[in-house]
Amino acid sequence: MPRYKYEPESVSENCSCKLYCDRSVIADRTAHTNTPHTVMLDITIKAASSIDVAISNSHTLHSTTTHKLQNMQT
Repeated sequence: MPRYKYEPESVSENCSCKLYCDRSVIADRTAHTNTPHTVMLDITIKAASSIDVAISNSHTLHSTTTHKLQNMQT
């Protein structure tokens, strides 16, 4: 299967982690972007990590980085 046709499962899990792809996240504060690309929940240490992916060309790298950092702070 070509990579561009790959559709990841919305939830993948094993005994120590859960991985959510393109799902809304309920948090303790309001966020303008509550749908990060990927969220990993580590069940063993009860921690979560948000992974937001951006693919840009070299001429849009600065604006993409600025946009992602602004979304993290809101």
